[in-house]
Amino acid sequence: MHGPDSEQYINAMKTEINQLLKQKAWEQIPQSGVPNGPDGKPRRVLKGTWVFKLKRLPDGSPLKYKIRYCVRGDMQKEGVDYFETYAPVVQ
Repeated sequence: MHGPDSEQYINAMKTEINQLLKQKAWEQIPQSGVPNGPDGKPRRVLKGTWVFKLKRLPDGSPLKYKIRYCVRGDMQKEGVDYFETYAPVVQ
């Protein structure tokens, strides 16, 4: 986030977060408010990561700065964090 295009990526991150909030993809709660699982222990908060991609025109100039927030689906446990399938990308 310290490169020459950091401002464009930050704007793309803000757009992605606003879009996810608009779609009601998640609800923000404090970490102390995470509900307990079926075993009575607090549920694990899944980590996430940002994926950055720069779309370029044929001449190599930047066209679009794309950002996607992905949840670490590999941290889930079947029967605890999911029951059928999971989508590692928030949509």
